[in-house]
Amino acid sequence: MALSAEMLGKVKTALLECEAKSEQLEEAANQLTVHKLRSQLAIETRLGSLHQQIRLAGQQLIGELTSHHDSWQAKVHQQEHQVLKCSMQLSSALAKDVVSPDLLSKMEDKLVVNLAGLHESQFRPSAKLEAIGKSDIGFLQFGPHLPSQWVLSLDQTSLATVTQHNTRHPESA
Repeated sequence: MALSAEMLGKVKTALLECEAKSEQLEEAANQLTVHKLRSQLAIETRLGSLHQQIRLAGQQLIGELTSHHDSWQAKVHQQEHQVLKCSMQLSSALAKDVVSPDLLSKMEDKLVVNLAGLHESQFRPSAKLEAIGKSDIGFLQFGPHLPSQWVLSLDQTSLATVTQHNTRHPESA
């Protein structure tokens, strides 16, 4: 059974269409891969930026903690120095047998140790970062409009959406 010239022409045309569609689909697949890689790079860049911001904020907190610690450490050492100084003065006065009530009163005033507020600082983690979700990082946009550009409203007869151009597109409910 031989094919007619007309039928053979239609088959060739169909084969050429298949080849063209195949090339079109291959190009679409390549564009999709390129788009995925661009989006993946954007996500990774965002994560890197967030990681850097978190690391910087953490370093700032550690700096504040160190500053607070050093300040209190200096106060404790100063008071410790004062106590040792008083102890040496009392020991010297005792050795010379010149201890008087005035000297004891003066030394007692210097021995007042003030540690109020020493243990009041404490790290409290923020509740904001307890459960980071993907929406806290960003979102994937699968259409030409952002989610904030859509408004959904319901009435008794139809479902309508309003786009960024404020044009009403009624849809049957």
